[in-house]
Amino acid sequence: MKFSLRWLVAFGIFAIFFWQCGENNPFAPDMPSANEVWIQNQQFVPQSLPVSKGTTVQWTNKDDEVHTVDSGEPMNPTTEFNLTVKAGETEPWPFTNTGNFDYYCGIHGETGTIVVQ
Repeated sequence: MKFSLRWLVAFGIFAIFFWQCGENNPFAPDMPSANEVWIQNQQFVPQSLPVSKGTTVQWTNKDDEVHTVDSGEPMNPTTEFNLTVKAGETEPWPFTNTGNFDYYCGIHGETGTIVVQ
């Protein structure tokens, strides 16, 4: 009985180890992928995202309402980009120049920055 119990425990540890290493790991933190910003709980996550020149950043709306991604700052918009991201959808934008690109949601006021190097 001890022998089979040891093997059962060893197999269980082995299975948990490989399950945690898998792509669909339920223990892994739920986070945006590289070059992605989530709009979640009326916040941009991450608030600041460093990327390389030529990178396309994607904004994914995890909320159940529409958000905008407008270049500039509240009360000081610029004309670089203006995106509308519906609930559950993703909108991309390519960054072809270096610099800091501030943006905000014109509906709810959350802010963020893309740092292009």
